[in-house]
Amino acid sequence: MSFTLTNVYAQNRDAAKDLKEADRLYKNKDYYSAIVLYKFHSSVLKPEERFIYAYCLVHKSSYTQDDVTESINQLKMASSRGYTPAMVALYDTYIANKLVPQDRSQAVTYISRAADYEDSVGLFIYGSLLNAGDYISRDTVKAYRLLVKSAEQKYYNALYTLGYMHYTGSK
Repeated sequence: MSFTLTNVYAQNRDAAKDLKEADRLYKNKDYYSAIVLYKFHSSVLKPEERFIYAYCLVHKSSYTQDDVTESINQLKMASSRGYTPAMVALYDTYIANKLVPQDRSQAVTYISRAADYEDSVGLFIYGSLLNAGDYISRDTVKAYRLLVKSAEQKYYNALYTLGYMHYTGSK
């Protein structure tokens, strides 16, 4: 098959059509069918699509360790391209000890990266960890700064935490 501009355009159009269908299948919770399309086009997935592909892999009715590994890989690829929901999902995965063995160091690495990107959830979780001294050294000054940034983005859990910090005098 020769790679002419027409062929490349046709392939991209087909991929876009398939990925739109995969998104529809995902929204209808037909994870098995969505996985087939995401896997087929895995070389051209955007970070958001990698995130959804990862979700589908571990939310179908039964999944294998290979599915978990592929899901983590897809989340890491999305994270490496700056997609903060993937960073938060990796934090949750490594802290929860459900899909993979707990790894607090990895969890903190991903949530601090999400905070570096100023993701409201990342700022809140990392700020809360710093405030409590969970898994990392306690730093209430930095925690307060991060929680304020999260609250400014209208993440209401941050407002509650700031109020509690003020009430207890821990800021």
